[in-house]
Amino acid sequence: MEVYKPTVEVLVEGELSPFEHEALYQLLKKTFSVEHPSYVELSDENLATRVNIVFHHPYTSELFNSVLQENWRDLKEILRQVRHRRGRAGAAFNLTFVNSNGRLIFKSGRLEQNAMSSAIEQVGYLTGIVQQMMSDSSVDTSQRIDMEEG
Repeated sequence: MEVYKPTVEVLVEGELSPFEHEALYQLLKKTFSVEHPSYVELSDENLATRVNIVFHHPYTSELFNSVLQENWRDLKEILRQVRHRRGRAGAAFNLTFVNSNGRLIFKSGRLEQNAMSSAIEQVGYLTGIVQQMMSDSSVDTSQRIDMEEG
């Protein structure tokens, strides 16, 4: 009997190295139903790469603690390495969480290495606060959180 795996989609704007591509795919495949990343041209001239990951799973602590578990740490490291390898050219990530009530999007924009690392860390820690914010805003079912250097 096969265990249910939530779906995840990966869209890369720009390019990943073959190693980054395979590492990301293999990691996500452990926990999710996933196809190989798709690629499109990057329209933002201020970046070399933007990695968009869409989790078809609610943004809850259960996702990080039970579904992803240690794979969350590895995913954060892959995103950090993508940013590190792009150097001054820059990289960004968008993490989207989709459920029946709408979607929540974390957009990093172009960040320096330390700020990028901190932004990725915060995504896993903010579940309680963000859930409270979303329950208070019943009008808009699509929420976006932009992470920028301040």
